[in-house]
Amino acid sequence: MNPRSGARRLSWARLAGCLAAGLLSGLLLGPGAAVAQGLAALQAQELAMRQQESQLLHKKVELAGLRKLEGGKVVVETPPVARVLIVHLWAVECRPCIEEFPVLRPILDSLRPLTQVKAVLVSETADLAKLQAFLRDNRALLPNLPQYQSGDDRLRASLQNGAQPTTLLLDERGIVRQAFLGSIRHRRSELADAVRRLLKSM
Repeated sequence: MNPRSGARRLSWARLAGCLAAGLLSGLLLGPGAAVAQGLAALQAQELAMRQQESQLLHKKVELAGLRKLEGGKVVVETPPVARVLIVHLWAVECRPCIEEFPVLRPILDSLRPLTQVKAVLVSETADLAKLQAFLRDNRALLPNLPQYQSGDDRLRASLQNGAQPTTLLLDERGIVRQAFLGSIRHRRSELADAVRRLLKSM
């Protein structure tokens, strides 16, 4: 199994596991205990995700070798340097990635007036034709941002984490200052607040 494929399904697997644990507990211990156990399991997994995010802090992200997609052209180009660079990693094959685009788009649009902030999308879909077809057919869904393709494992190797989607806030040196693993559907204000906080502290 591709380890990234497993990482992409992390949030679904977590939810399925919690539901299964809750159903089993409900049969054995009654509904009240089942709910309590299900919540405890979910909290433990959320804590594990937050710990993984903290482990990404201060890592240098390898952005060399990314390919920028401009219309039908593909150019090897490193994303721009910015005081805060938002790098959002996703893939066509990652269902949670696709489902959160309608949530991500207004967040990134709201940050556009901040001239010291830039954002890029980096797809890890290896099939270029499949990626280009998706971008062409879903323009209204996607944030209006430069789109890159990760053509090798250097970026992920620098992070040593394969979760998707992943949203990183990098400083001018390409160092991770904040990381969000998994969907940000319920962390929208947290992302915007983190960007503004970093601008003040850097």
